[in-house]
Amino acid sequence: PYIIFNNPSSNGVFEINIDKFDKILITSISGRYVDESKSKIIDLSAQPKGVYLLHIYKDDKRYIKKVICQ
Repeated sequence: PYIIFNNPSSNGVFEINIDKFDKILITSISGRYVDESKSKIIDLSAQPKGVYLLHIYKDDKRYIKKVICQ
């Protein structure tokens, strides 16, 4: 239901191509809370390089996508 552009990312910025969603919860791969967003642009440039999970909430469903900051 969505596409993530710039994955993996060298600058930590990702764009999600999705019509509408409720929120995006961002966690580290180990499950640590990083941020929450209601924007289609996710900026992880201030975070350490690594793997993160985007939990996309839409219509009472949750989709999880792995993104990589290089």
